[in-house]
Amino acid sequence: MVQDDSQLIIRLEPINVDIIEAIEITYTEHFLFFFFPRERKKYRYMLDVKVSVSIVNVSEIQHEKQIQKNALPEFIKYKIRQFRQVK
Repeated sequence: MVQDDSQLIIRLEPINVDIIEAIEITYTEHFLFFFFPRERKKYRYMLDVKVSVSIVNVSEIQHEKQIQKNALPEFIKYKIRQFRQVK
């Protein structure tokens, strides 16, 4: 859908939906192979969907660069703080 890594998709909006195939599958299931039979249904659809794609070209955005020394991912910092609070 995108040409390269410099494009970021921000919205996919469906324009037209056509149903190509619609299948209903019916089967009977039993509890412990014999008891309480019940009829179950599954549905399978194949669709043709036309969408409008809104993208942002990331390479055109001016970024402010920041350098962090000994940077840890945020979730690791969070886990370390949690561990210290428990003690």
